[in-house]
Amino acid sequence: MMTEVAQSKAGRRTIVVVGATSEAGAAASARLQQRGRAVRGVARSLGVALFDKDALNRAFAGADSAYLMIPFDVQVPDLHRFERDIGNRLAEAISAPGMRRVVLLSGLNAHLKMGTSLGVAEMEERLEALGLDELVHLRAGFFNENFVKGVLSNSRRPACSRPLSAAICQCR
Repeated sequence: MMTEVAQSKAGRRTIVVVGATSEAGAAASARLQQRGRAVRGVARSLGVALFDKDALNRAFAGADSAYLMIPFDVQVPDLHRFERDIGNRLAEAISAPGMRRVVLLSGLNAHLKMGTSLGVAEMEERLEALGLDELVHLRAGFFNENFVKGVLSNSRRPACSRPLSAAICQCR
């Protein structure tokens, strides 16, 4: 049986997915696995916390690709410091030999480099400085899942229009 590092060297792409148990991360992980990719998840529930530098370095060792996100946590006393700390740990782990492709789930307003977009803007700069072969900053403007959660939580009987299915909400 090949180790994950041996699989990566043998041509099977190994992709680290940060936030692998979140909605976006779980969907990315599932799709990658369906396509035959070896996926290593990073999440507290998987034993790899973003604050554990050694666990992060082990998760990224031998991988050639990564899907990254920095969690947005309104509970922390200093959001920007929280994002910088995580960003620095991720950048260090990514700088390991062999990492070629990275996709960062960034923010629509990252170019503003302020407010709630500052953390992802700084992460984009960190990644650019690494000189990776392939780097994508995915600046999603909207997440339909968040819309649906809002519709379902803000009304006892939500009013929806197509294309949302009746299985998601009760349409009038």
